[in-house]
Amino acid sequence: MITNGNAFSTIEVMPLLDDPRFTVAGVVLMQVPPGHGGSLRRLLHLARRTGARYTGYKALCQLFPRISSAVSRRPALLADICRRAGIPVLAVSNVNERSTVNFVTRLEPDVLLSASCPQIMGAPLLAAARIGINVHQALLPAYGGIAPYFWALHRAEEGTGVTIHILAPQVDAGPILRQEEIDVRPRDTALGLQLRLVRAASRALPEVLSDLPAALADARAQEPMDRTFFDWPSPADVSALRRQGHRLARWRDYLEMIHALRASEVLVAGRAHRQDVSYGGRDGS
Repeated sequence: MITNGNAFSTIEVMPLLDDPRFTVAGVVLMQVPPGHGGSLRRLLHLARRTGARYTGYKALCQLFPRISSAVSRRPALLADICRRAGIPVLAVSNVNERSTVNFVTRLEPDVLLSASCPQIMGAPLLAAARIGINVHQALLPAYGGIAPYFWALHRAEEGTGVTIHILAPQVDAGPILRQEEIDVRPRDTALGLQLRLVRAASRALPEVLSDLPAALADARAQEPMDRTFFDWPSPADVSALRRQGHRLARWRDYLEMIHALRASEVLVAGRAHRQDVSYGGRDGS
């Protein structure tokens, strides 16, 4: 599994740790927010691109789970939960560095699962598993790229969803295995919508994995003409979202995020991390 390990990817993949059909063989943890240097430098870089309001919202999404973990004295995020369970975790700043490829190759995974990996995976890494799949918080081929939940609100979509697709060299472009649709509500915030999207993904992901490898035969190619792609929102984009009546987050959204993380933690508490069940021989994701 390759992930940024934030609250959203934690909620998304935690059901896999509780499901006896799967083994999480190891986790490659990407730094959050993405970029070079320490956390403060990366936050300042994000602020220059998106503005103080958006960066503050993202910073709170990182801070609240850590506060909750400190208060409860229990791990809240994926990396700490996996370490407590004995699952190997490798923290890297470059997903394609040799240490990452070697780590994944030694694990011999059936499936290389990407959940909010902020970098493009190269051919050597993709070749380390029998198949690679990605979870994206939009209905591809529309809304590829960064923060699709923000852009769905910004562009006044009535619906959005999640896509689970095969990894390809181009970002968010591989054949689609499954999609789940959800409505966009009039009072949705970016955070509230993202939480509903990751919950939809957490329900769909075990079903998709359990259908492999047979489901590969039914994967459908994305239509390039329907593809749209988005980058980080600018300060002007964030202001436009507010004028449309949507917020980035409400305080209750952060509390809902903490509740979802605690529910995921309870789900896997006390469970052994090795379950020798797989398709076709080798285990792992």
